[in-house]
Amino acid sequence: MSNARSPSPAMRRRSFLKSVSAVALAGAVGMGATLPSFAATVQDAGPFHAFSQFITGLDLDPVLAVRYLKALSDQDAAFPKALDAAITASAGFKDRGIDAMLKELDANGSVYATIKTVTSAWYLGVVGAGPKAQLVAFHDALMFSPTRDYVFVPTYGGGPNSWVSEKHI
Repeated sequence: MSNARSPSPAMRRRSFLKSVSAVALAGAVGMGATLPSFAATVQDAGPFHAFSQFITGLDLDPVLAVRYLKALSDQDAAFPKALDAAITASAGFKDRGIDAMLKELDANGSVYATIKTVTSAWYLGVVGAGPKAQLVAFHDALMFSPTRDYVFVPTYGGGPNSWVSEKHI
């Protein structure tokens, strides 16, 4: 028989609390290290966010702006340059609005195409098309905004092809 005494319940509780506190502190320190980089990313997307708000006329989520900007840049390496051109072109229209800008743009021009790309991403929640399409936001896609108060945003489907009739398959 051993003379070693097992720790009392109070000692076990103290050890447990110390361990939990250490893990929580380590997590907080780790989060503190990632927050500045995330904040810098949100700040870097600031011009895209402001441009997106200008062309949609809506107050948009800055975190989603970061995600859309990354997805659009990943899909097309030339997108950042096209975005800069569109932002520069929009500077003179801030007081007159997007409608005035669209009236003066060439519908086949690159600035117009960039506006369409950005608007499409925000409204559909998807960047790109076909196999390379990337879902950025489903529930928060702007296409659901007009009816959000009356119709729920679907969160799942009934299975493959459940949204079409048999004759369309």
